[in-house]
This record gives sequence, C-alpha cells and structure tokens, in this order.
Amino acid sequence: MQKVNYGGANFYTLSKPVAVRINASTPVAGLAPIPVQKDEIRPVVVITGRGKTAGRVPNLVRLRPDVVEEIKSLVDGPLYLTIELALRHYAEHLRAKPAGTVEMVKASDLE
Repeated sequence: MQKVNYGGANFYTLSKPVAVRINASTPVAGLAPIPVQKDEIRPVVVITGRGKTAGRVPNLVRLRPDVVEEIKSLVDGPLYLTIELALRHYAEHLRAKPAGTVEMVKASDLE
C-alpha cells in the first residue's frame, strides 16, 4: 500500500510529499495497527503548513452545515484557508467565461 508522508524533516516547510511504503496489516510490536481511510473518504486537497492571519480581515460567512461537511470531506485543512482557496478557484472560473456573459442566480435557488 502506497502512503504519502507529510511529516518530513519539518512539516511546516515541506515543499513536496515524500512517498513511503507502509504495510498497514503488519503491526509493529507494542503499537496499534495504522488506520487506513477508505478511498471514497480520502481528501482530494491537503493544505499543509500554517496560514498567517496577518493581512486577512474577519468575515462572517453563513454556510449550510451540509456544504461545510461536504467540503471538509474533500479538503483536509483549516476551513478559512479552504474557503479562500475555493473563492480563488471560483474567481478563476468566472474570469475564464467569455466577455459579456452574465450568469443569473436566484437566491431562493440556493435554499
């Protein structure tokens, strides 16, 4: 089984993951077996290191619990960084639309 080790020499300055092979079925003497997440619940994005709050302003964001749970199942990292990353991706998506196009969304459709 192929595992990715994000705990290199210094977790907070890790520039790329290190591939490590671990046999989860063979426990090490005195230690519990390594838990393995099912493929369907593994994160798609992992935010490593620590974010800085300097330069960021507080915002009250009202989100539905099911939306938060869905994004938490896909992204492993602080929610504020996940939201910032999502907004940046969404801004890229919107900038890629042809000039002059407008998407109309009724607020009631988001209920």
